[in-house]
Amino acid sequence: PFLDNAVLDPLSNPWSYYPANYFPYGSVLFVIVLIPKAIFYLLFGYNALGNTFLSFAALRLPILFADVAFLYLLMKFPTTRDKKWLFMYYWLSPVLLFINYIHAQLDVFAVLFVFWALHLVRTKKEAWSGVVLACAILCKFHVVILVPLFMAYFWRTKFKDEASRFLMLWTSTLALIVFAGFLRHLLTSDLSYVIFQTKKSIKIFSLSLALDVQSE
Repeated sequence: PFLDNAVLDPLSNPWSYYPANYFPYGSVLFVIVLIPKAIFYLLFGYNALGNTFLSFAALRLPILFADVAFLYLLMKFPTTRDKKWLFMYYWLSPVLLFINYIHAQLDVFAVLFVFWALHLVRTKKEAWSGVVLACAILCKFHVVILVPLFMAYFWRTKFKDEASRFLMLWTSTLALIVFAGFLRHLLTSDLSYVIFQTKKSIKIFSLSLALDVQSE
């Protein structure tokens, strides 16, 4: 019903009509899954809404495109030597088929943006990696745990003055995009749920390491 309402009333804020747990994700993932749903609605009317075949197909179509894009990115990495086996293991994996096309999990979008950001760093397009990583966070918020790792890499691979200026621009761009992407959640007071109360967020914020070493 969350996406159906967004299709029927595109100018409204769908998070103001339903609790955050109906769609506990960011605006980038929302737009990605909304576009094919809206196109199907324009073509087939109400047959594309609710628990219909067209409704299920509209959700799985962007997953298919994301899978193809992710496989393409994986083949771009220099560590990928045997592309034939990568294709077979990825596309013929029963786990992948079940998660993506039967259960319709949406994790592939966040993973795609993360690997895209890594690819941009590898190809010396680091400035754009912040934009793409922000998109990953606006798919699944727990991706934010990778931000310090990116920052540490930039600090270690650049001269100190250059690293300081670059990190200031990179982090401010990322933060601005993430803030804009979560503005709808902020206006409906649902931001705390997306950040702190999803299952994966709870795991991140409850993470702890025991540093006490008891001597025998």
